[in-house]
Amino acid sequence: MKTIQSIDKAIFVLEHVSKHNGKLSLTDLSHLLGMKITTLHGIVSTLEYGKLLYKNPSSGKYSLGLKLFEWGKQFEADFSITEIAHPYMEELAEQYNETVHLAVPFENKILYIDKVESVHKFRFTSMVGTTEEAFRSAIGLVILANLPAPHLPEFLGGIDEYHEKQHFETPLPALLSSIKQDGYYTQFESPDDYYCIAAPIVKADATVAGAISIVLPSHRYQEDLCHQIVEQLKRVVSEIASNI
Repeated sequence: MKTIQSIDKAIFVLEHVSKHNGKLSLTDLSHLLGMKITTLHGIVSTLEYGKLLYKNPSSGKYSLGLKLFEWGKQFEADFSITEIAHPYMEELAEQYNETVHLAVPFENKILYIDKVESVHKFRFTSMVGTTEEAFRSAIGLVILANLPAPHLPEFLGGIDEYHEKQHFETPLPALLSSIKQDGYYTQFESPDDYYCIAAPIVKADATVAGAISIVLPSHRYQEDLCHQIVEQLKRVVSEIASNI
């Protein structure tokens, strides 16, 4: 497999720093890796800038940066919630024969981390590992509605343009307040002709860990069915939250 040499070197640096965390200077790394100081300095400076490495100002020695810790904690949390949520997702998918998604807040977007697809030939398809702006979907909006107010602005870049194109009538603060009070949200996506019904996973400390949604095409949507799905979603997210 062909790889990018500069990225290979950066990974090599991170691997060796992790094995000797806080014990290696630039000179030590140069000797250990067999790299020229000038080449290594550029790589290390870039990793420092991205908070992937931290240089102790007193000793001049390197340790892994806070960004790697953040990513590690995010992965740990996502892995845990996936393990807990997946059986419930399978239950919902089997009960309603529709696609079920699990998403979590990630940086300033939402990240889809798991799904169980519908058995129907005509179904909504998606890819685990993709991200999107939270305000573009019901599953994202239920997460937004349960974020602390100071964190909202970082998730809302580009929302004015999006609202203008979609001709949303409800002001965002009122919409999020209503969603939080109701504990769910249903949204019709006209370009793809499907409904998304979502509910947030809110932990005991009131932090939102993620959300689960059920997606169904409009020709299978009925109000009575929607009410049933909402009740089941609320039960499921409550049970997941109590086990996180």
